[in-house]
Amino acid sequence: MNKLFLKGRNFYFIGIFLYFVCFRFFLILCSDDYFWVGNKGQYLLHHFFIGNATFGGSGNGRYLGSILEIYSVRHLIIAMLAYGFFLTLLIYLIYKIAGSNFSSLILGILGILLIPKGLFTDVIAWNAAFVNYVPPMVTALFFIWTNMEKHRDTFSFSVFMGIVMLCGQLFLESMTVYQLLLVACTVVCQKVFTRERIAKYNYFALTGTLIGTFLMIINPSYYMISNSSYRQTTHGIIQIINNYIFQTHFYFLTFNGLLNALIAALFILILLCKSRVRLRKIIITILSGYLAYFVFINTYVNYKSVTPLFVINNLSVHIAYLDTFVMTSFWFLIILLTLYLLPIKLKVMVILFQISGGITAGPYLIVASPLRIREYFGNYIFMLLVALLIADYAIQLVLKGIKFDFSKFKFFSALLVSLLALNLIFVMSINHHVNTIRTNDVTWLNSNKALTKHVPFRNHVKNLDMLNAQFKFYYKDRHDMTFVQRLLH
Repeated sequence: MNKLFLKGRNFYFIGIFLYFVCFRFFLILCSDDYFWVGNKGQYLLHHFFIGNATFGGSGNGRYLGSILEIYSVRHLIIAMLAYGFFLTLLIYLIYKIAGSNFSSLILGILGILLIPKGLFTDVIAWNAAFVNYVPPMVTALFFIWTNMEKHRDTFSFSVFMGIVMLCGQLFLESMTVYQLLLVACTVVCQKVFTRERIAKYNYFALTGTLIGTFLMIINPSYYMISNSSYRQTTHGIIQIINNYIFQTHFYFLTFNGLLNALIAALFILILLCKSRVRLRKIIITILSGYLAYFVFINTYVNYKSVTPLFVINNLSVHIAYLDTFVMTSFWFLIILLTLYLLPIKLKVMVILFQISGGITAGPYLIVASPLRIREYFGNYIFMLLVALLIADYAIQLVLKGIKFDFSKFKFFSALLVSLLALNLIFVMSINHHVNTIRTNDVTWLNSNKALTKHVPFRNHVKNLDMLNAQFKFYYKDRHDMTFVQRLLH
């Protein structure tokens, strides 16, 4: 079965690429997408993305993200190819870093398909966020994987690495900071601590990240709109703590319910396999308590309604304080258990990814406005890698000394993933069909009124399908187009 999997691996990734190409076809544009497809987006494109407060937060140093957004909302075929390319690369790199085996591929795909609904609607199902949040995640993982694999240190690859890392700096500010720290720390660690020969491609990567960082921060827009109501920061410790308790810790920790439960369950499994671990029963009891809490808090969150920004309505102050303590303590417990239970090489990788998640989320602690769940996408991907690495180790422990044919298990795992994927594309296609009908309504197109009917699955549309988030000018232009014209326009 393993040989068969390895031989068919390329076909799996071709299938993943085609799947996400189709996924993007059914995606509904929303909010900022119409800004970029309109005159203001055209103005920024022609003025090197320099804009004052009139343009909100859209004038910035996210040059490549903004260019990709403009061309992908204007040309559907570009958007479809971009979704297929970047999501396939993301899953491929997760698969490679987490062990290059069947379980890492299946769990990696599940991690994207079962991503928390807030991150799904705010990143995966929103073109404007996708083009800024996913590509730099790919470049960061590419750098990590390259150093894990000790890639051949040729001049041509070094130049390629420099270009990739330069490009990765021009999408999202927090990832610009992270990738600069990642590359710089890698070079310093190789030079000072491990005393390895520093690969040429790491020097080129450092050069690329420095140039990219410089290009981003010199954009005048950051200084022109620093006092705008859209983009505000705070250095007050009380405000930072208040934001963390009542909003951002939910994005950082709580909403990753399935990942949290998986990590806790995996550590319980590891402890059950290691009978000589001190305090084993106490740790298992504590982890079981966390599992019970995850069920409670997710039931509570699902019971409560959320705003389009995924802020919990009528949140109990007591629940907010309790959840802050429990979830933050669980984050630190993962670090302690990693240091206590995992082998040295695995410890390094797990701690690296957990700290990486914290770094990608860290800059948003001082943000007073806007606070959005999409800013924690990087943290989710790194925590997914943490879960996959621990899962690989736990599976090895369980199977140690056991001969068992997992062919049927692998078959049913692949079948489950396929059914989940088909369900998602079915939901997206229904939403797309309903949106096509409501936006082709001539009465609506020629009126000043907002839409009156939601799509059936609002959790699969940005802003939970706010009725005033669709703009007539876009649909008027496309009303009489053929299928081919819509792909190319």
